[in-house]
This record gives sequence, structure tokens and C-alpha cells, in this order.
Amino acid sequence: MSSDFALDKLSRLNEAVAEEDRTPELRLLMEFADVSRQAEERLRAVAARRAEGAPPAELQQQPETFQGLAQFVRAVALGAEAAGVGLCSAEVLTLLKEALLQPIVQREEDGSYQAHRPSVVCPSPTPLNVLQLLASGVFLHVTGNPEPAIAMLSAALSGVWPPSRDMQRRLVARQFVPSAAAEDQPVQAAEGQRATGGGPDGQAGAAETAEGKAEEQPAPSGSRGSGDSSLAGPSGSGSGASGAGEAAPERAAAAPLAAALDAALAERCPAISLADVHKSALVLRLFLGCRAVGEQRGDGPSLQAIVRTLLMDCQQLLDLDPQCMHAYVWAAQLLLYARWPMDRARTVALFEEGVQRAQEAKCWLAAGEVAHDYAMWLVFTAAGERNVAEKQAALLEAGKLLQTVWEAERELAAWMPAGRLHQLTARRQQLAGLLRQLQSGQLGTLGAVRPASGASACDFCGQAVAQLRFCGSCKVVGYCGRECQVKAWKAGHKAVCVTAAQPAEPPQQQQHHEAATTE
Repeated sequence: MSSDFALDKLSRLNEAVAEEDRTPELRLLMEFADVSRQAEERLRAVAARRAEGAPPAELQQQPETFQGLAQFVRAVALGAEAAGVGLCSAEVLTLLKEALLQPIVQREEDGSYQAHRPSVVCPSPTPLNVLQLLASGVFLHVTGNPEPAIAMLSAALSGVWPPSRDMQRRLVARQFVPSAAAEDQPVQAAEGQRATGGGPDGQAGAAETAEGKAEEQPAPSGSRGSGDSSLAGPSGSGSGASGAGEAAPERAAAAPLAAALDAALAERCPAISLADVHKSALVLRLFLGCRAVGEQRGDGPSLQAIVRTLLMDCQQLLDLDPQCMHAYVWAAQLLLYARWPMDRARTVALFEEGVQRAQEAKCWLAAGEVAHDYAMWLVFTAAGERNVAEKQAALLEAGKLLQTVWEAERELAAWMPAGRLHQLTARRQQLAGLLRQLQSGQLGTLGAVRPASGASACDFCGQAVAQLRFCGSCKVVGYCGRECQVKAWKAGHKAVCVTAAQPAEPPQQQQHHEAATTE
């Protein structure tokens, strides 16, 4: 777990912030701390039995195992929703892999841990298996295996909560742009697309393709790792988004397992409901899926199918909990990668709905993230705009949105850990540098779309990297390596490097910002 989010630090934060000053995101972070402690207590009790020699099969029958897994899954999802980061302790992960994730994750003879296809090792899944799938997704992500991680989360979602035909039709009719607003959309056009095999960008809609490919995917390679980053999870074993003719049988098959999980939670872990676990599964797949999308180098049909499936998750999350403002964050990130024809008004409406609702709810992290991605979308739109008036209008609006991002950072400074706040500030400053270059006419093209998931990204090619190589003069733009740095310098950064240095804060608020960031 990041030291910024250590439970003892969160406890001190809880004591330092008055009740009336706690925003929804801070309350979620406090709930994360409480549920994490409960999960660790339960799982430590299981670890004590294991130390006494109890075999894994016996441990999995203990009530504390079910409770600990449910609380662990819930806690990680709360951290992702509250702060946009994955939080879990190494101690818990060790116990999970050694004793509590079998038969899904098992230790092999050579000492490595291998993830197995759920349909093979759990042909008749139990409520405990569902929690194991979700926990396995977290474990595999932490160990650097994004593809099998998302496949595990997808298996749980498609097995217990396949999406309804009505939701699929609504989202296809909206060109896969989510919304929490109640809206009666005509579905005739969407049904016509399905009948002809059409859909956005000439592909079959995600509602038809996702589950249809599930059985074609190879078994996940497990924690031994996989060099393939095709993300078979969302596009293959996917969201459980089935074809229209298969949706009803799938929901009927899932109903007994959902009822069994609901009963088990009521008996063993009444503080967590079936809806809580459903929401946690969606949050985890969106959190991991958006990160994986941001790391993809290609931009082909398979990536677009993944994007559509994850946008479907965003809609399900808003339907399940309209107050989950982070659903807009993930939707905004995904729309930057969408390559099918979309109505501009719908896209703008999604961005504006997200910013407005997050601000009204005082969810400042969500407001800042969505405003940033809206500004990025406008900047890339302006870069390809030939109409000078339209271009200037887009750049002007992007500048206003960066002011909104800065204001959100100021609100977060009271409680957001410094490391996470620095990530937001660095992203805003990088985008402000691009905006200044476009406004000055020094930059005619922006190249690849930059990842919007919070990961570091090269300012020239857009590739996600663990650590950027920043320009030594302005300290604003960063690159994946020397090759891109040299190319960017020749392409125009040389002319604007001095003027791009650290875009100034709004003068009337600069002094307050300095005080907030030094506390």
C-alpha cells in the first residue's frame, strides 16, 4: 500500500478534518480505511489457523475467509473510487495467493503462481468462488498481469450480473456515450444495426461481440505474466454483454448464483450487500481496464471493442449508483480513445454533465479529472480544426476548464495525499503547456492521444511510461526517451521552451495555492 495512504495516516486525517468539511470522496476514503482494517483482522485470523497447520481447503470453509474476501474486495474498490488509486497491503496479498485463492490461483511445482481458467476449475461456482475471482483480479493486477486480471473480473461480472437488453439498447442508441440522465431513446436504429451486423465504425456492437468471443480466448497466463497486452478480458470474456437473443437465458442462469451470493452475504457479512459487491466489481474492472487501455500501443478494432465494453460498464455503474461521480472520470478517459462516429453534442453533454454533477456533489477529484479530459478533448479537436473561429473557441473553453481543474486541486489540497495531488498538478501543467503552444501557433499537430488514466505519458508520442524524461529547461514537458525528446525539439518545442516554463497560476489565486501546497 502507498505510504501516502497508510491506515495510520488516514486515521490522523480523519481526526484532523471536521465532520462538516468532509466531502463525499473523503468519506469514501475513510470508509476504505475502516473496511481495510476489518478485512485485515479477518484475514489475520485465517493466517493464524494456517500457521497452526490447517490446509487451504479447510481455511476456505471458515466464515472469516468469506468475510475477509468480501471486505477486501470492497475496500480496494472504495480506494479506487475515492482517490483513483489501487490500495491493498502486501501482507494480505501474500495470504491470498498462498491459501485463499485456490483453485483459481495455485502454486506450481516450480514455486510460481498460475491463474487458471475459471470455467475449468470452477464449473459450478459458489458464492466464495465469486469473491475469489474478484480478489484474484486484484492480485493479478498487482503482480503485473493485467490481461488475466481483467479476465477474472469479467468472469465474475458475466456469471452473476450480465447486463440487461434494455441497457444495451439504450447505450447503442446513444453511440456508447453514458449518462445518468433519464432519457427515452428510440431503439429502432440500434436494432437495425444489430440486424445487419453493423454498429459504430462498421463493427458489430459490443452488445453482440463481447460474450460471443468469450470461449475463443485462451486461458489467462496467470502471475507468470504475459507479453500480450491485447486485453482479452473486456473484449473477450468481457462485461457479459451478450447478444440480444442470449441475454435472457444468461440472466436466468445467473439468477441462482446471484441469489446464493446474496444469501451468503446476509448470513456471513451483512454489512456488505449484493449491490455493494456488484458495484465493486464494476469499479475494479473500470479502474484496471482504463489503465490497460491507456497502455495500449495499437488502435485497432479490438481496442475499440474494449472501449465500448468499458463504456457499457460506466452506464451500468451510473444505473446502479447515480451518485458515483468517478463513473464520469472513467467514461471521459475512454471517450478520448473512441474512434467511431459520435454525435459531438452527446460527447460534450457527457463531459459537461460530469463536471457539473461532480462540482455540485463536491467531488473535487472527479470534477478535476473530468474537466482535465474535457479540456484535452477540446485541445485535440482544436489541433485538427481548420475553421479559425471554431479553433479559438475550443482553445478558449479549454483554458476555462484548466481553471476548473486548478480550483479542484485547491479544494483537494486540504486532505489529498501530496503524491496523488502532484500527479493531478503535473497533468494540468503538461496540458497547459500544449494549450499555450497551440494558442501561439507553434504547434500544428499533437500526434497520438495521450493516456488519460493518470499514468505518465510521453508528450510527443503519447506512450505510457513508468517515468518521464523531462525537458531540462522548462521542466514542463516529458518524454519516454531521448529519441522523442530530440524529435519534439526539432518539431517546435525549441521555439516555445522558454515561454512554456511552468504556466502561471491565476494571479488572484496564486498566493492561496502556494500556501495550500506547502501545508
